[in-house]
Amino acid sequence: MNKYKVLVIDDDDQVRTGLATLLERNHYQVYTASTGKAGVVQVLENNPDLVLSDIMMPEMDGFEMLKKLKKMDPELPVVLMTGYSSIEGAIKAIRYGADEYLTKPLDHVEVLHVIEKMQKQQELTKQNDMMKQRLTHMPKQALIGESIAMKEVKREISRSAKSDISVLILGESGTGKELVSEAIHNQSLRGEEVFVAINCAAIPNDLLESELFGHEKGAFSGAVTRKYGLFEMANDGTLFLDEIGEMSLPLQAKILRALETQKIRRIGSTKEIETNFRLVCSTNIDIERAMEQGAFRADLYYRISSFIINVSPLRARAKDITHLLKHFLAMSGNADIKWEQEFIKALITYHWPGNIRELKNVIDRAVLLSDDNTLRCDDLGRQFTENATNGPKQKGDEPLTLAEVERRHIDSTVRTFNNNKTKAAKALGVSLKTLYNKLHTYSQDF
Repeated sequence: MNKYKVLVIDDDDQVRTGLATLLERNHYQVYTASTGKAGVVQVLENNPDLVLSDIMMPEMDGFEMLKKLKKMDPELPVVLMTGYSSIEGAIKAIRYGADEYLTKPLDHVEVLHVIEKMQKQQELTKQNDMMKQRLTHMPKQALIGESIAMKEVKREISRSAKSDISVLILGESGTGKELVSEAIHNQSLRGEEVFVAINCAAIPNDLLESELFGHEKGAFSGAVTRKYGLFEMANDGTLFLDEIGEMSLPLQAKILRALETQKIRRIGSTKEIETNFRLVCSTNIDIERAMEQGAFRADLYYRISSFIINVSPLRARAKDITHLLKHFLAMSGNADIKWEQEFIKALITYHWPGNIRELKNVIDRAVLLSDDNTLRCDDLGRQFTENATNGPKQKGDEPLTLAEVERRHIDSTVRTFNNNKTKAAKALGVSLKTLYNKLHTYSQDF
């Protein structure tokens, strides 16, 4: 945790030294300056959280310095110390923009009280601003499915949740990678803290930097207020970067630095902010090929891939389709709806290029088109009709046997992974040994 930083400005050596000693004893980080000009330089170099300044100083008095500081950072608290005990002195200090004032000779108890009050006000303002900006959710949804592949994903979630290790989730679009990331967060020690998610592919890179790191007021055209970035908002919680493979190389470099230092800097600021976040990422691209092509930084890949979870496509998890159907019907308030056997067969034999996201849309559409309380093949879309009409048949136009369906599916999956049987086995949700046994059984020369 960073110490609260206070800059003391006073041309009186005794006052300056006495305040510095008092504040350091009370666990504040203290910087000092003997003139207003030197104080402005200290603000630029050390980014204090609060300035405690005398008014009557050579070269630049406290009022002139105050104007400069408020122009540089309107939200920087400045407490002026005045020798005037009259109400006129206090009014003048406030009129010039001081957040608070103290009269000399100083009461050390009052000094500490004012600084503590300023600190609490800043923390409360920041919390309120973050609550207004926070686009987060913690739905704690369960992962649906009992296939071998899904059981393996659940085991890997439990393993990765035990530490703060960075996790990379690989899988096709629509397979539920964000749900996996939420499950990791919910099962971790950070589960009661905030979960922040952003789709890197959905936001232009010039705006993505502002979303992630935040910006100061006036940092660029349109920055009319301070914005807290998602790294800062995810403090003590989890930040999920969905589709990180779509991120530009310059932004990747900044992500890497944030990971290595656990510090970020808002756009338009020179102040570094510590943030204790856990990073989980996902991508649907071949990230190793992206590295070979120079589109993804290898050093960032090694930082985010300490633990890799592969989420299999829905076509490799046919056993889960019935469970998902029941789940989606219940979620939409249609748990009493039934279905014909041919309806579920059509879902199971379909290729599902859009995976679970597509399945949900298909089910929602079927419910809408259904004339009664039963789902039928007629309630499915054109792609299912074409699949049934144009799908592979055996001689005599007879349906494929289950063994032939399995053989062709294994063949397709192995080819999809360019004959990498380890990856194919993971996608199929079976062990490498089982895959080799299947290949031997079907006598395929892959």
